[in-house]
Amino acid sequence: MELRPWQQHDAAAVAALLDPDGDPLWAAQGHALHGPAREGERWRRTLVACHRDQVLGAGTVVRNPVHAGRYAGAVEVATGWRRRGVATALVRALRELRPEPLPLAGKIHESDAAARLFGQAMGARPYQRCLCPRLDLAAPGLTAWCRDASASTDPSTSMGELDRDQIAALFEEQYRWVHERWSPVTSRPWLARISSATVADADLAASSCGWRNGRVAAAVFAFPEPDGSVSLVAETQRRDESGGAVLLSAALARSLTVLADRGYRTVELDGHVDDPHLAPVVAGLPVATTDELLLVEVR
Repeated sequence: MELRPWQQHDAAAVAALLDPDGDPLWAAQGHALHGPAREGERWRRTLVACHRDQVLGAGTVVRNPVHAGRYAGAVEVATGWRRRGVATALVRALRELRPEPLPLAGKIHESDAAARLFGQAMGARPYQRCLCPRLDLAAPGLTAWCRDASASTDPSTSMGELDRDQIAALFEEQYRWVHERWSPVTSRPWLARISSATVADADLAASSCGWRNGRVAAAVFAFPEPDGSVSLVAETQRRDESGGAVLLSAALARSLTVLADRGYRTVELDGHVDDPHLAPVVAGLPVATTDELLLVEVR
């Protein structure tokens, strides 16, 4: 087996490594990292594992301009070549390519036994956990929860009433403080750029703002997914928001009600086990299923 740098003619073979029925999160945030070498803030190197003219796998290490304390890493191997040392060789080689001895970061679903075992073999350490609760919008218990949560005295409105710059600023500030204790933002300009691009994909009519004393104190961003579900990113705008769980619940109830009225059936909450307001809200929800996501690092 040979490991060599990615070349333009590898594009089709590397694209074919993606399982047709694979995890959409992996497709968007792992597989999509592969590509030609880059320099600067978005530095990247991709290695291709080959046997003669056959591509067996690919591995990539990328500098994350928003979270420069870790490199983003991605490794995948062709179906018939798994558990034969290809991924191990790629990870070891990627470690040697790093300009600085910072951890390689990745994401593993708890339900993916093969990925978990490989991560353990590589010495991966979880540094954050996401429960990924999925809600059935038709469940009577959720309907009752939304009715009770909507009784909050703090008003909740559609995010569509704000302009795009305001919406991007809300996302940016929420993202910044949520990550500050375990993966701090290292470039505010990059975060601002990514926030603007991210909210451009949001369903603003189904996204909600919770108001207090004339300011947006909680925000729920709704993102339609290719499988027909909706992903919600939700928290208050300040870590120390007094009564934040109640305020956030009311905004979340509005979004869930709007989505249910439109005929959506499934919603997934995108959050972390230590989010100070979202986590206790989730604990009180009638959750249908979970598939915990581990954020891991390999040193």
